[in-house]
Amino acid sequence: MQKFIFIFCALLIRVGVSHAQYNLVLNPSFEEHTHCPDNDDEAKYCTYWSSLDTSWSPPDWSHDLAGVPEYCHICATDVVTRPPFGYSRGHYARTGDGLMRLQTYWSMSNYGYARDYVQGHLSQFLLAGTTYYLSFYVALTTNRICANDKIGAYVDDGTIDTTRHPGWVQSQFTPQVYCNSIITDTVNWVRVQGVFTAHGGEKLITIGNFFDKEHTNLEMYVDTPLAGATGFYSYYLVDDVSLLDCDTQPFAGNDTTIVPGDTITLGRTEQVPFYWYVLGGTTPIDSGGSIRVHPTVRTTYVVKQAMCGDRIHYDTIVVSMVGDTVAAVGNVAGVNNNYSVYPNPAKGFVSIANAQGCTATLIKPDGGVVLQQPLSNKTETVSISGIAAGVYELLITEPTTGYRTVQRLVVMEQ
Repeated sequence: MQKFIFIFCALLIRVGVSHAQYNLVLNPSFEEHTHCPDNDDEAKYCTYWSSLDTSWSPPDWSHDLAGVPEYCHICATDVVTRPPFGYSRGHYARTGDGLMRLQTYWSMSNYGYARDYVQGHLSQFLLAGTTYYLSFYVALTTNRICANDKIGAYVDDGTIDTTRHPGWVQSQFTPQVYCNSIITDTVNWVRVQGVFTAHGGEKLITIGNFFDKEHTNLEMYVDTPLAGATGFYSYYLVDDVSLLDCDTQPFAGNDTTIVPGDTITLGRTEQVPFYWYVLGGTTPIDSGGSIRVHPTVRTTYVVKQAMCGDRIHYDTIVVSMVGDTVAAVGNVAGVNNNYSVYPNPAKGFVSIANAQGCTATLIKPDGGVVLQQPLSNKTETVSISGIAAGVYELLITEPTTGYRTVQRLVVMEQ
């Protein structure tokens, strides 16, 4: 099978990409729920999420420190679990209306030693040997005596869910992704992220602090501790959990036409490292899974996905204007409406039919011209030998009218 390298553009037909399963975490920003929260320890009301032991929600405090996070949602019937006040301590959800509050360090003289863990489900089993990107966002609440590091996520086949002490420190498990720095920001959301290779069969993701107190670093504050107790505790808010195959392609959107000056949303709301460019530019115009733009001329936007080291992927979307003289991708403006380019993908050469008298120009992602050739024959063979693999724009220009058609051309490795 031929291997394609995608740079600054994407295939005209996106093959084998399932946009619906781009993020493998179900209900990743805690929006869906079976019941609006109205008290402590109600993680179970968030669809596809629960405490570490699903049978312990709400907890039996007479038996054990249960380790159940607080589910906070704008629909909450009490102020304690309704953002931005109560447990959220001034925070709205990072996206949408829901979030979780986790106790990531708890060592109090009269209350024992405990942790919270929140566990979610994946849309499919992970594949052995496949590399995945995992991320989530946290913010330190202001009701804390300390801040800590080691907040992480552990992905497994469900073995972790067999514990009968979900509030105990689960140090027998090593999270695939965790932070080594103490997160002290109470205003901004901080992303915890990393890459790991799956053993195969993983189906659950659990977020919390898996390190014991001897291996957890703290930064102390002077807040008032709980009455009648001495010790330390910290709480963090969690939102926007993502787990993706590193080879999943980004999606900028389908090419479209708008009225000049109208606003349009590009991409999708995935919480992974995305950067947006105008084709030919080197400075990002925005970041994030989606952006809103309002071009006044035909513009090609580029989304760069950089989440797995050197595995960088790109996609483009062409936003045309009503009345443009430049055709949208795959169509032709001007006298001739029978141009064809084949094969596509191509290797070594490409044939252009029904374009005699026109000029073919191959443009690379940064806007530079790779080649320019007049087309003299009804079917012209153009050599692309020596051109780097990637996705380019092929412009066919009619010299008398100046009309152009734009075709994306995939060049395979030579």
